[in-house]
Parts: sequence; structure tokens; C-alpha cells
Amino acid sequence: MTVHADLNMHHENRRVTEKKILCAIMDTIPTCTVVMNDEPYPYAVPMNYGYAWPENGKLQIFIHMYKEGHRVNLLKKDPRVCVSIYNYMDRKTKPYRNEKQDYRSINVFGNAIEVTDKTEYLDALNQLQIHNGRAPMRFIPDAMAKDLLVYKIVAEEVTGKTQYPLSGIEEVVFPVID
Repeated sequence: MTVHADLNMHHENRRVTEKKILCAIMDTIPTCTVVMNDEPYPYAVPMNYGYAWPENGKLQIFIHMYKEGHRVNLLKKDPRVCVSIYNYMDRKTKPYRNEKQDYRSINVFGNAIEVTDKTEYLDALNQLQIHNGRAPMRFIPDAMAKDLLVYKIVAEEVTGKTQYPLSGIEEVVFPVID
């Protein structure tokens, strides 16, 4: 099995490993692409997400979907996924640090587990709500619980990279160039 964190990265100095910077990057990006195993090609779906990263635990990405469909079938067959979270800015006319583009990216490799416990289900949905600028819910409406599946992707590996080395959390947000 490939350990992605051990692979050599072109521009190794741009690798992001610090948890607080990875979280700050995720805080600025509302969507991700979830890649599932399918035949003959991988199946990639853009989705919104929420996350939690306990102090001494693994990153958890939360996604939701309708209870039936191709995604659900794929995850039942093989729960291994890659989640790609990224942001890109074209700086053709106003380079920054001599770069004509700017990006922040994170890849999360792990397993998608259906959340069935009601308390954990509500917590996961609230992480989605909060991450997407919505108010948390106090309860789960029956109609929602009947038709909506929530998955928790428990990260086995997390890799991050930026266009240029970041000196700290304050550089996560793209600088505005006048």
C-alpha cells in the first residue's frame, strides 16, 4: 500500500503538515471532491463537507447524500476514498512572490463509515452546517433522517501543499494584491 505522506514531493518545502495550518486551509474552502473506487475509472463527486479534528485523534470529514444511488452503492462495496480539498487563484496580471498562480490543497485518504448513531448523526450534520456558514440544528427532522445518509471519513493519511511555503497561519488566506 502506498503511504502518500512518504512520497517525495516536488518542492518539498511547500508540503504542509502542521495541523493548525491544515485546519485553517479547510476553514477557507467550503467544498471538496470525494473520489470513490469504481470500474473502469474512479468516480469523483464535488460535495460540501464539514470536519472535526480531535486534539489527539484523526481528522474526520463529514459528507451527506441521499439514501440511494451510485455513491451509496460504491461506498457499500468499497469504503476507501480520497477527499481532495483545494483552492486556486490565477494571478496572471499581478504575480505574488513571483508566482502567477496560488493554491492551497489537501488530500485525505481514509474510509467512509455510515453514521447511524442519532447523537453522532446530529453532530456530523452540525459540522456540515457550521462549515458552510449555517446555524447548527437542535434536532433532526424526521423527513431528513428518513432520506439522508451521513458518512464520516476517518483519515488514515492527510497530505497538504501550497504554491509557496507558508510561514504561518496568517498566510493561509490568499493575499489581496492591489
